[in-house]
Amino acid sequence: MEILSQMHAHIREDISECMERFNTDDDPDCFVHAYKKMAEDDPKELNDDQLVNVCLDLFLAGMETVSTTLRWAVLYLAKHQSVQSRIRDEIRLLCPSGSASMGDRIRLPFTSATIHEIQRTANMIPQNIAKRTLRNVEQTLDYLAPFGMGKRVCAGESLARCELFMLIYLQFQQYFFYHIRIYFE
Repeated sequence: MEILSQMHAHIREDISECMERFNTDDDPDCFVHAYKKMAEDDPKELNDDQLVNVCLDLFLAGMETVSTTLRWAVLYLAKHQSVQSRIRDEIRLLCPSGSASMGDRIRLPFTSATIHEIQRTANMIPQNIAKRTLRNVEQTLDYLAPFGMGKRVCAGESLARCELFMLIYLQFQQYFFYHIRIYFE
C-alpha cells in the first residue's frame, strides 16, 4: 500500500504542476486539461480523486503493455540472432554517435519494422484487431494497428511508441541476448 500511496502523491503533484498552465478559455492540450474542462460542467461526477485514479490506470496499463512487449522482444530476438545482429548493425551504421532520438526512427527502418513485427505476432491484447502479414513488413508499417483503432485506440500510443523504440534501441545497442536451452535429467 505504501507504493500505491507514493504513486498517488506523485500523480497529484504532476496534476498540480499541469494545472498551473490550465486556462479555461483555451482548448485543452492534455488529458488533465480536458478532464478539468469537463469537470466544470459536472463537478459531482468528475472530481480530483477520480482524475488521480484515471491517470494511475493509464500509467499502469501503459507500463504493463510496454514491459510485456519488451519481454517478447528479448525472447524473439534471442531466438533469432540474425535479426538481432541486423538491428545492431543498423544502429552502429546509422547512429554512430551511440545516442538516438525519436527522429532516428525513420533512419532505422529495420529496427522499426522489427518492433512492429513483434507487436504483430505477440499476443498483447487478446481481443485486439486480427493480425496477419500480406506483404513485406517494412513496406506496410502504416497498416498495422497494435494500439487499436477508432474509439478504442490506446490513449498512450505515442508515449508507448517512443518508449518501445528507445528501450529496444538501447537494449540491442548495448547487450547481446541468447537463447539458452536447459536440460533436466
